[in-house]
Amino acid sequence: MDEKQIVAYADPWSVTAGDTLDVMVSCHSAGQYSAELVELICGDSRPHGTGFSERPLTATFNGVHTGRTQPLHPGSYAVLPDLPTLQKVSLCLYVYPTLLERDWQPLSCGDGLVLDIRKGQLNAALDDEPVTLSAPMARNRWHQVLLSYDGGSGRLTVAQRRFGIGAGERHGSWQQEARTVARRPLAACDWLLAASLEDGVLRAGFNGRLEAPRVVADALSTEVAESLLHSQAVTHLALLGAWDFSQGIHTEQVVDVSPASRHGWTMQMPTRAVKGTRWTGETQRWLDDPAQYAAIHFHEDDLVDAGWTPDFSWNVPQDLPSGVYAVKLTLGGSVDYVPFFVRPASQSKRGEVAYLASTATYLAYANQRLGFTGGIFGDSKPKNPEDALSLIHI
Repeated sequence: MDEKQIVAYADPWSVTAGDTLDVMVSCHSAGQYSAELVELICGDSRPHGTGFSERPLTATFNGVHTGRTQPLHPGSYAVLPDLPTLQKVSLCLYVYPTLLERDWQPLSCGDGLVLDIRKGQLNAALDDEPVTLSAPMARNRWHQVLLSYDGGSGRLTVAQRRFGIGAGERHGSWQQEARTVARRPLAACDWLLAASLEDGVLRAGFNGRLEAPRVVADALSTEVAESLLHSQAVTHLALLGAWDFSQGIHTEQVVDVSPASRHGWTMQMPTRAVKGTRWTGETQRWLDDPAQYAAIHFHEDDLVDAGWTPDFSWNVPQDLPSGVYAVKLTLGGSVDYVPFFVRPASQSKRGEVAYLASTATYLAYANQRLGFTGGIFGDSKPKNPEDALSLIHI
């Protein structure tokens, strides 16, 4: 089986004369690779197809480069910023797990205080001292969840109850466990939702929906937490933040509707405008009633930006005709084409035929590459030859 040894992407991938194209490269192992600019004449490599065709061109980056490995760190999450030093704290929120088979899925983390799901069971821990509910969570069902910690007594509590929505679904009763752990204040820091980081790198992520997190500088009972989750006014004397995911849906911001205004943000673009606990089925568009779509769906493999640094950059020449091009990268027997599109310069003569590159579709179906296995992406041949993509230059 052939192994793919090199992979890369370009940014931006639609350029015009005078623009700068950055190329980010990662090699499976150390070594040198060659880079070459080519024009793609036809990308149909099927045995009965037109045949793959390219035309080599001159570019300043053509030649040999030193390779390196740039890792991927997928997984979406949210940041709740600037929480202060806390002697007592509670976090309550709605949780809708979708993949309970995972060994460990963090729901929230802050200065050693962790709320997570371990093999389907809700768990809380401070400095690796855990307390776990015996009753498992239910897949694809909403739960009200509470984590509370009293640094004076060391009492750590975790609780959950099934939250029924829709006809025929009843609310469950609260299930609660507590234990005594270390007595200490929590340091001021940013809290995370749906992920745990180590040295800035994501260790684990959550698969499922979250809604309406509230953080309070007090050790709450389940009754108070339930009332706080139900309340639209989000008033509590010790309230530190109440994030409403139905606001700013079209942005990366998570809006804090409490007086504290601790507005946070999302990373790696989790799915927003997702049906939440207040969805009634009366509307099918989040724009009609955003409050019914107040959940965010997080995934451990979300990736919108690999965050790699450029290996080389290239200024698009003024005389380069519009068309479909690629940076051809070769390492040993492995080849990767990094496509990009060149638009006509603003003052150039227009042709009689316009070509629309369906880049949105290209992005949506980029998982075509998941048909490759082994190495970085693996086997150099698609599992189904009919799945090969064609780029026809007009």
